[in-house]
Amino acid sequence: MSVLTPSGERVSTKAAAIMSSPSARERARVVWLAVAMFGPAVFLAVSAYRRRWIGDDGLIFVRVSEQILAGNGPNFNVGERVEAATSTAWPWLIALLGGATGIELTLLAVYVSLLLTVVGLVVASVAAQRLYAGGPGARWPVPAGALVIAALPPFWDFATSGLEMGLIFAWLATTWFLLIKLDRQTSLRRAVATVFLVGLGVLVRPDLAIVTIVFGAAAWLLMRPSWRRLLLLLVVGGALPVAYQIFRMGYYGMTLPNTAIAKEGSESEWGRGWTYFADYFDPYVLWIPLVLLLVSVVATLFLARNGAWLESRTFVLVTAALLSGILLLGYVTMVGGDFMHGRLLLPGTFALLLPVMVVPKRPLHVNVAAGVAVWSAVCAITLRVPYAAMGPNMIEDTRAWYQQWTYEENPMTDDAYKSAFFGRLKGLHNAWVEAGKDPSGQVVFFTYYHNPKEFWRLNFDFRSAPVNYHVKVTDSIVYGALGQPAVVVPTSGLAIDIFGLANPLGSHLELDYRTRSGHDKLTPPEWIVADFVPEGAPIDMRNLDPAKVTAARNALKCAEIAELRRATRAPMSWSRFWDNLTGAFSRTSLRIPTDPIEAEKKFCK
Repeated sequence: MSVLTPSGERVSTKAAAIMSSPSARERARVVWLAVAMFGPAVFLAVSAYRRRWIGDDGLIFVRVSEQILAGNGPNFNVGERVEAATSTAWPWLIALLGGATGIELTLLAVYVSLLLTVVGLVVASVAAQRLYAGGPGARWPVPAGALVIAALPPFWDFATSGLEMGLIFAWLATTWFLLIKLDRQTSLRRAVATVFLVGLGVLVRPDLAIVTIVFGAAAWLLMRPSWRRLLLLLVVGGALPVAYQIFRMGYYGMTLPNTAIAKEGSESEWGRGWTYFADYFDPYVLWIPLVLLLVSVVATLFLARNGAWLESRTFVLVTAALLSGILLLGYVTMVGGDFMHGRLLLPGTFALLLPVMVVPKRPLHVNVAAGVAVWSAVCAITLRVPYAAMGPNMIEDTRAWYQQWTYEENPMTDDAYKSAFFGRLKGLHNAWVEAGKDPSGQVVFFTYYHNPKEFWRLNFDFRSAPVNYHVKVTDSIVYGALGQPAVVVPTSGLAIDIFGLANPLGSHLELDYRTRSGHDKLTPPEWIVADFVPEGAPIDMRNLDPAKVTAARNALKCAEIAELRRATRAPMSWSRFWDNLTGAFSRTSLRIPTDPIEAEKKFCK
């Protein structure tokens, strides 16, 4: 026999008798809550741990953290003030933890990101459950969007990787959680804490300013504070970002991170961006879970409407999350995407799914969650990106790439990359050993490309030369990727960048052509020789244009280019800070012709 429960479910008489016991039912609910909140996160944790790794870009962050601990400031190289880390907060967090624990920074970058990713998914699930609190079925939440996050292989990969992704997920989830607790009776203390965290988005990653603006507007709609309280909250939310922006302009002499200048983050590249979006969207047939979950979202908004859309807390909260996700995805697509499969689209996906990480136990929502669960199982088991390492559109499965490069299943230590670097470049290793016999220890190795259209195929040509630099340095290297030299060269040496990501001269070159996303600006070797090799030094000029080297040397001494060098290399003082601060806007917009001869004509009048 069967009976109907108060919620309309048909269960057996025996089950109904058990469920009628308050204590038994509450124990069952607690168990179910644990499964719903922690189940997807545990699966994500296990999947990500099995694929743990750190990539070249993660090693860039580690290098900045090492420089902080070495007392050289938040820079990539000693003696040069360059903001090479896109995330402001991430290298400082790793440096803080590394200084406190003494653990190898590469390992910290891997495991702290993994922990933050898992915590972020749990907090996001708890927040979604609170969103529906008091409504039908809210006490028995069903995992939905959390299953999508847990099943997507890109989330497994970038839960580690050494990048700031885990911090992004934790920030999105925690900010969303605090936002849900706001209303017109919210205490000033809670409002201040929430708004302060919302304001930190731009320090977690610059493009999260989109979420900060949207979530800030949502906070205002939810609290409707008085003008006096609103002014206080604006000051609290903007205090740290504004203070850091002043520091950035005075210390680095720029209004943006150097990486944003190098990548021309304000340029539109919709065609390339759409290719990147499709490379992420298509292999996993993501339209299936997104359409299903859209049904849940529409149903939620309809139930929350009650005739007053803007007065509905649920409507404001859900709209804020959806708008944030859509804008993040749209921004990444607009600027041309990235070269790492899926990476920059993950924050937008996470934000988009915030309102439906879990859904209430109602017939429609349960059916949607069941469909998502089926897709998630198929995705986790069988759906994969259709290429290994480098794809057809210069988008790469980055983890697979570095597995092949290091010959390791889980490359995640300095030694893994050092061994691969020297093992693959035996000529460099031999030269390095030979150079080590020189007491001065100053040696620079030059690497450059011959054909920009095939820029990922490196042509190595190493030559030894003294370093022309304003502070004494040890070993130096120029290489086609930046993170690996960062673990090979000590903090007292130079890892010279040819893509402009950590090179203020290279980042300010004009964008002549589009190649690999995020690596479009290739600094010609003549600029590097002119910048770092003294005149008359014994260096093989093969494949270099002597006339361009001479022109580059002259251009480096002229007008705005000379000021750019002073802004980043001159000793820091109050007068230097002020000059950097007041000239930051014009300096950020400075663009230098890639051809040194043209640059000399333009700036050396």
